[in-house]
Amino acid sequence: MSSFKKQIPNLLSLSRVPFSFLVTYTIIINDGWLFFLFAFVAALTDFLDGYLARKWQAISYLGIILDPIADKIGIGVIVITLYIYDFVPLWFLILILLKDFLILFGGLLLKYKCHVAIPPANWAGKLATLVIATSLIIHFYQVEELIIIFQVLTALSILVVIFVYSRRYFILKNNLLEV
Repeated sequence: MSSFKKQIPNLLSLSRVPFSFLVTYTIIINDGWLFFLFAFVAALTDFLDGYLARKWQAISYLGIILDPIADKIGIGVIVITLYIYDFVPLWFLILILLKDFLILFGGLLLKYKCHVAIPPANWAGKLATLVIATSLIIHFYQVEELIIIFQVLTALSILVVIFVYSRRYFILKNNLLEV
């Protein structure tokens, strides 16, 4: 396999950042069709980067870092824009940003304080990202019947992520200290 082909998953992860800014632009101009198009392409790249990396055996340390960072940048700029334009409440913005900050801070603690490689994303993080992305779409389109349901689902998925990642952090930290 060519070295370029092995970089395609990382390029897909990186492409999510400009697509996220395109999504924010569609929020600003309130264009539901373009919002859907750019959000769909961003979600497709999120699926394809991991799928192709596994299929082509091109999983890399760079990819393990790029994928969740692209997700955090994307969701971060989108939720901030949705807040600025009154699609989501302040508490919802804070909750999502706090989750991403805690995960990023925990990963950096593992890497630099405990000298442990940053672990790849797990099922809880992927599920939470899916729930949050779906919730942001529902907020943008103002689907009133689903907003409260997805606010609750988002809060629950974030609590699960914080629990799972905290547990992972303490297990890795304690195993390191026992060595």
